[in-house]
Amino acid sequence: MGGGALHVKSSRNVMSHKRKGFKPSAGSLGPSPPPSSRAVRNVMRANGGRDTGIELKFARALRRQALYGFKKDYKVGKAKVDVAFPKQRVAVFVHGCFWHQCPVCDLSPPKTHTDFWNRKFALNKARDARVRLELEASGWKVAEFWEHEINGNVDDCARIIGLLL
Repeated sequence: MGGGALHVKSSRNVMSHKRKGFKPSAGSLGPSPPPSSRAVRNVMRANGGRDTGIELKFARALRRQALYGFKKDYKVGKAKVDVAFPKQRVAVFVHGCFWHQCPVCDLSPPKTHTDFWNRKFALNKARDARVRLELEASGWKVAEFWEHEINGNVDDCARIIGLLL
């Protein structure tokens, strides 16, 4: 791959972090490293933060179980909950096995930019734990499901939520 494409991607990311007054927080990763290939670039750009396939599959299972009244991508304080039942104060997180480093699947991190990825995964885990504690401290029941659990038996996951309501 030519250096020009990498330079354009890299400079755009760096420029977005050179806004006036921008100061990376302790939990900030700063600019993303350049993609190692065009295929990696396309995969990373296609990853969305909401309405992922696994979240949509889980929402359909909740409806099949007649569990209505949930909100997707619901804000509770500074946290965003994947699926929330606000009236019952039940928060559900649907963790992707790769992004949240599932201990069962034990997926290996990318081979390039290992420092970046190790830091990103550590920050994701720390944020998950912090948000869970904050929600529980404010009276919410919190359930977390891994991608492989939902793929294994999504209806069982939905039934568990039914028991929490």
